[in-house]
Amino acid sequence: MGILSIFGKKDTARAGKDTAEIKEEIKEEVKEVAEAAVEEEVKEETTDKRPSFVYGVQEVFGLTDSNDIVVIGKVKGMISMDDEVMITNPGDDQPVRCISKVIGMEINKTKVDHATDCLVVLKILNGANSLLKIGSVIHSANATNKDIRQAYISAMGDSFVLIKNFEFKDFEIENMSIADAAEAWKLYGWYVSKNELAKTDEQKADYKRKTEPIIEHMCKKVLSADEIYVVCNTLTGEPHLFSKTIRQEQGFMCTPPEILIIPPAYVNEYKKIYSKGDLELKRITKGKNGDGIISFLWDAFYIDGACGASIISDMSGVAAERLIPKPDYTGKSESEIPVTNPALTRWILLLTQIGQPDSEESEIIYKLYLRFMAQELFKAKLLVPIQTDGPVPTPNKDGVVLFPENVKISFSTMTGKDGNRDAVRMYTDYKKYNAEFTNEWNAMVGPASDMIGTFDVAINMSRAYKTGCLINKDMFNELKELVK
Repeated sequence: MGILSIFGKKDTARAGKDTAEIKEEIKEEVKEVAEAAVEEEVKEETTDKRPSFVYGVQEVFGLTDSNDIVVIGKVKGMISMDDEVMITNPGDDQPVRCISKVIGMEINKTKVDHATDCLVVLKILNGANSLLKIGSVIHSANATNKDIRQAYISAMGDSFVLIKNFEFKDFEIENMSIADAAEAWKLYGWYVSKNELAKTDEQKADYKRKTEPIIEHMCKKVLSADEIYVVCNTLTGEPHLFSKTIRQEQGFMCTPPEILIIPPAYVNEYKKIYSKGDLELKRITKGKNGDGIISFLWDAFYIDGACGASIISDMSGVAAERLIPKPDYTGKSESEIPVTNPALTRWILLLTQIGQPDSEESEIIYKLYLRFMAQELFKAKLLVPIQTDGPVPTPNKDGVVLFPENVKISFSTMTGKDGNRDAVRMYTDYKKYNAEFTNEWNAMVGPASDMIGTFDVAINMSRAYKTGCLINKDMFNELKELVK
């Protein structure tokens, strides 16, 4: 995190320029400092033994013909006139701590020299150069990251939820980072739930009206980001699918499985949580063509079967189609539509994630996932790797390939479930097929039922990951019984 000094910036430095131009210049200055300070870390503990303070900004006011800024917010600890302060935007993807100075203070319209644990108005020297906004934190150099984060969250809740009742001006939304939007939505959702403010149809409509602009902005920010982080599973090599199983009066249900997206601002915090066991944080960039994040999310939703994405937490989750539109194959022939089975892949991945059940609860979840997988298995058309001793005919308009009788076809096989017969490899999509086979192989398409009479079936079995499912004839028949 870089440190940008805003002392000495003349009020006339940007005279004659409009607000948008000034804002872009400031962003460039901040970016330059961030890039120049890549190796620099702001230590949480310093030799400064004075009591620390944090101040969460609830409102920002510009001044005519001045770069100084007036802010309203709550201070935790004691802040004083002429204090040298640091300014941080904890939710920004590239947070830069700026140094400034308190040059004015008021409590209840009375000028003061000190303020402790209260609401106070501050005037910040050249604050316009620091990108101050709602949720910014003004703090002492020895404030802890934990206290800074808490001041940030409290300021967002106080301002956006309690004071503004989640009604925004356009520029307030535009100033929000991914983390800002997710945290604001999460806080408002918690407030509405706690106070039971979304019971009636009218209340639900009002909640949707208020949250829709934030959700739309958050989705756009994710898709246009330079980078995001996603929690991935080392067993499957794919984004981890998060789902909760809920006990109901007549059985159990599970919530739609979602992936978890972490903005860069939170990556260090979440690495501590998701760098254990079978989980890891994976960095996804937009890449040279600018579509890296979009492609990654498309695969997660429409190949691997994730139903949506949680941004920071499941209280700020969006459906898959809000981020990436569903593929539209209207007017396409069967042979023109790529082979995908996201619903089947989803449950295979979830079964891999939980492994063999070792408790009553995990047994319940395992059987629930297995039943859902069975429902999709009998509808699925799968890719079967083959080699032939002659050319492969072109599919007809229905996507069917008819081989001459004299063509010999060889399948890719592995040891079956019980070792009694071979298992033929089958794949839910070309992404997983191409990860295992070179162009020396071709693929035909068919259901598992076409193979189970002769072979066991090995679906999405991987040489690199512990994923996939191996099904023999007895298990195949048991799965049939599950879906009757």
